[in-house]
Amino acid sequence: LIALAGSAVIRGIVNTYTEFESFRTVLTTFLGSAELAEQRLKGLTILADKLPQDLADLTGAFVILTRNGISAGVDSLTAFSNVATANNKTFTQLSEAIADALTGQFERLKEFGIRVSQENDKFVLNMADGSKKVVNSSREVVEAVKAIGAEGGAFADAAKNNADTLSQAFSNLQGKVAAAKVAFMDELKPA
Repeated sequence: LIALAGSAVIRGIVNTYTEFESFRTVLTTFLGSAELAEQRLKGLTILADKLPQDLADLTGAFVILTRNGISAGVDSLTAFSNVATANNKTFTQLSEAIADALTGQFERLKEFGIRVSQENDKFVLNMADGSKKVVNSSREVVEAVKAIGAEGGAFADAAKNNADTLSQAFSNLQGKVAAAKVAFMDELKPA
């Protein structure tokens, strides 16, 4: 029984570490350097402690957004996180919907309470909060989605409102445990 428990602990540590290595590899490939990847991974890890999403979701969303030329700085990630959180969706789901929107496919934005129609050469957004916005391009549609999660937007407080929940406390605890596992494995890793 003790051997089984020990085996489960070791397997958990190794699984967490291999997932973290996968994040490093994806970011290194995507950003072009291990140094940039490590810096970005540290930043995403810190942000994951402040937002409802975990590191895997943030990393996936970061790659999707950046690949599509969308700002993935802290303010943008926080605003988009608010939109995903307010709609009880993952950040990756929102990022995929945004990537679709850039190609003129707006169907998935409906999952986030945003209906987009095209009238003449304009895009008309009917937002979940009842507001309506008219923009000129699919890129401006994305900016409008970000704006509802930014300060002053209808969903601006979604992550903050989630901060004191038991769910967020467990998420933060899982993040700390994962960081400890990664640090432990980093020490064992051959140079």
